Amino acid sequence: MSSFELRPIDPRGPHVRPFVELARLAFKDNAPITDEAIEHRRVWYAQQRVTGAFDGDQLVGTFRTWPVGLTVPGEPLRTVPATAVSTVAVLPTHTRRGILTALMRDHLDAAAAAGSAVAVLIASEAVIYGRYGFAPTTESTAIEVDFGRARMRPEVPDPGGVAYVTPEELFELAPAVHEAARRPGAIDRGSWWWEVFLAPDGPAGGKGRRVDLVRRDEDGRPDGYLIYRYTEEWEHRVPKVRIDVVELMAATPAAYAALWRSLFAVDTVATVHADPRPLDEALAWMLVDPRALHRKERSDFLWTRLLDPAAFFSTRGYDRGAAGRVVLEIDDPLGYAAGRFELSVDGAGHGECRPAPEASAQVRTPVDVLSAASLGGGDLLAAQAAGRIAESSDGAVRQLSALLRCGVAPFDGTWF
Repeated sequence: MSSFELRPIDPRGPHVRPFVELARLAFKDNAPITDEAIEHRRVWYAQQRVTGAFDGDQLVGTFRTWPVGLTVPGEPLRTVPATAVSTVAVLPTHTRRGILTALMRDHLDAAAAAGSAVAVLIASEAVIYGRYGFAPTTESTAIEVDFGRARMRPEVPDPGGVAYVTPEELFELAPAVHEAARRPGAIDRGSWWWEVFLAPDGPAGGKGRRVDLVRRDEDGRPDGYLIYRYTEEWEHRVPKVRIDVVELMAATPAAYAALWRSLFAVDTVATVHADPRPLDEALAWMLVDPRALHRKERSDFLWTRLLDPAAFFSTRGYDRGAAGRVVLEIDDPLGYAAGRFELSVDGAGHGECRPAPEASAQVRTPVDVLSAASLGGGDLLAAQAAGRIAESSDGAVRQLSALLRCGVAPFDGTWF
């Protein structure tokens, strides 16, 4: 068994290309690595904490993090400081040697020292990250709409205001709309993220022609945008157009209705596919036949790991009417969130969480279980039935679940 060493990756240095190549190998990504892609990454990595694990001169592991704001419940919505985790990979020849654990501890230590209340990631393999206290915190669904059956209900408004825009115009307008449309679970998108996302060969590209639309309200302010691709096939001389929604963001109900109506106005469409979408997608309620919308898949999306429970639960808001006090004992083998805390919620949407080492714990929970419910989703009662969370006073888990629950399903559609 060889030893290894963690070293920072200099964004101006020679290890950027091997870093990208290792990550592509680990994630089975066959896309070509162009010189332009490497130069883009040099710019991004200069703003991030990028680390390689080396066996001698050979790069054998990758890890990068950067600060983001994580949207949490409350009226108005607010954010907590978070650390995004990405490009976690170890060469198959060097697994089970402690490399991933060393990289994870190195970056979580730095995140906690920098004041992050949580760390967030999108998990490629679910079995890996529970070991480090992460748990699924938001879910998404993939939907398919049969346009042969789908009709808008007559009472659904038709506010208009939708117009085609160029990719350059979308790049200028979309970030502000995304900020206005965020819900609990959403994370910041830096300018570098938009550059990648909207690039011709980026996630918004792909098979079929891309179309960009922006919706403006009566005062001319953008309050929604829609990016989709379409492909056309012919069957018995009948066109069967498929539309793939890359992203639909609406800051207002009027924008939401207008953007979906813009798709219904496209001729010869057979099906519309959209992924990821929130679990509480409103479109089904707008259709005469709600079965024209089929939810094809439901899966986890954003994973969260509490680092500072007191800061997190004191910052996030709570549903009005939710009130109570619960003392938690958090088990955290890595130590970041371990301890006993008192959560008090006042019924007016405000809460306070503080260390309470002398108080008697009513609920004992592993950090991953509490992380799963931290944004208002999750299911603490199911976790209790599974033996993952325990109470010392009757009804304490149910009370904690009620305090943490929020009225809107947490959702994040940002791949990173």
